[in-house]
Amino acid sequence: MLLRLLETHDVGKRHAGYRKGEGTLRLSAAEPGATAVLSRYRLGDRRFVPEEVERFALPAERRLPRGSWLVEVNAPDRAPARVPVWLGRQDTWDDEVHLLPALDPETCFVPAGPFWSGGDPDVPCLPRRRLWVPGFVIDRHPVTNARYLDFLNDLARRCRLDEALRHAPRERAGAAGEEGPLILGRTPDGGFCLRADADGDDWRPELPVLMVDWYAACAYAAWMAERTGLPWRLPTEFEWEKAARGVDGRRYPWGDHPDATWMCIRASHEGKAQPPGVGAYPLDESPYGVCWTAGGVRDWCLDVGREAGPPLDGDRVVIPEVDPATADPELPRAYRGGDWYGLAVHARLAYRAWNQHRTKNYSLGFRLCRSVP
Repeated sequence: MLLRLLETHDVGKRHAGYRKGEGTLRLSAAEPGATAVLSRYRLGDRRFVPEEVERFALPAERRLPRGSWLVEVNAPDRAPARVPVWLGRQDTWDDEVHLLPALDPETCFVPAGPFWSGGDPDVPCLPRRRLWVPGFVIDRHPVTNARYLDFLNDLARRCRLDEALRHAPRERAGAAGEEGPLILGRTPDGGFCLRADADGDDWRPELPVLMVDWYAACAYAAWMAERTGLPWRLPTEFEWEKAARGVDGRRYPWGDHPDATWMCIRASHEGKAQPPGVGAYPLDESPYGVCWTAGGVRDWCLDVGREAGPPLDGDRVVIPEVDPATADPELPRAYRGGDWYGLAVHARLAYRAWNQHRTKNYSLGFRLCRSVP
């Protein structure tokens, strides 16, 4: 109504640009020979689906209708990058993308830039804010039993069996302060192997690892950093949220409509609820290609769990330096995401929660992240 009134009285067309509601996309790449594929997100079958609009060389500038867009940037000898863009009325999105060399296909690159965080009125979350996040790489899926078994067996081979036993998944303890029995089996050479648990459920290699605490997740990250020479760690809350939501503040990875057939939550199962193998529920995928954030398994985060949220430097996300050996055990740690036995409300990507470092839970696992220059 207000726009119609403005159109009626805007005799000199001074506000024509505002009424048209366009924004400006200004995009370049640090690498020579870069090209872009521009797509607009449109609603299709209750999901946001990217529809290709144009291909062009970079640098480039375009006037575009306000809304949600996706740009795929390519350059010779570099991994492609997905760059989601949100344009408000008369906004300017000005970005130089720095592409990375070839990436492991099981990781996703989230370029530096802003995103809309929080702001979901139906869940415990932070206020809606536009925050700037440095670039990072994150696992496409949570860490699986197979990957975690490699970690434990490597520790055992290197005479670090006590450490491996400390980080191995365990059943719930019978009493507070006690340690539950091992879920994994043991091999004749002193290593670890997968087997059915006490409930008869089979711990298959492709299932996400569960029943591991925050210290175990950090130990796995340190092991991966040592093994690859890359600075692997747990993601911060804001990194996780951007990787899951993109930049437009959507409620789920695919948009705003909840559907239990698109994600693995309690309502998704017929009969006995069980965690599926990674790769199931392919529609649970973010604009960056990160999977299983609405359902499947919740992810431990690096941050201390605080009502006020992680500290910021103005509107910029701060990546804390965390040493698990000196972390205060009295302060809880955050986790994010929905899970295979959770409710639909837990699948909303702004939802926040935290628990004690030593918590081992049937729906709580982790994925890794690393900063990039």
